[in-house]
Amino acid sequence: MYSLFLKKRRTLYFLSVALPWLLLTLPLTVTFAQESYRVNSDDVNVRADSTVSAAVICKINRTEQVEVIREFYDWFKIRLPKNAAIFVRKDLVRLLNKNTACVIGDNVNLRISSSEKSPVIGKANKGENIAILKKEGGWYQIAPTQNSFGWVYKKFIDKVNLPATPGKETKTTTNKES
Repeated sequence: MYSLFLKKRRTLYFLSVALPWLLLTLPLTVTFAQESYRVNSDDVNVRADSTVSAAVICKINRTEQVEVIREFYDWFKIRLPKNAAIFVRKDLVRLLNKNTACVIGDNVNLRISSSEKSPVIGKANKGENIAILKKEGGWYQIAPTQNSFGWVYKKFIDKVNLPATPGKETKTTTNKES
């Protein structure tokens, strides 16, 4: 009987104290869907993390469109642009031809440079084909995959209003009775 009382007490404590505290301390993230964003300056750094001291992956320029994945305080997490070069270890892929490889490992880390110590900026799944740009020691420099990301300071990216899709009518209504 006493153990049942303790279980109820622990559950009540968790629901009334621990759970609200946990929810309040989690970082605020917002996910965006089908919105368009454009770079508003030249030579904007795309970084490996959401800090100004994080390694630079590549640069993007004015008017380039970017796909925003998440917002975190004053930063946008974006899908890496095509000009970003990232690296994968040779032993984690199998060459299909001179310019293409297939990932043979599970959840393979993609890195900013050809070193195990460099930051992870993406993942590749088993069976995924990747484009090889060049060989560098025991690594391949590859084109970014769908699961490779970087961070850009928010002030360098503007939300773009997309025009209405041609062929689709938009209906407007008013509160006036006819």
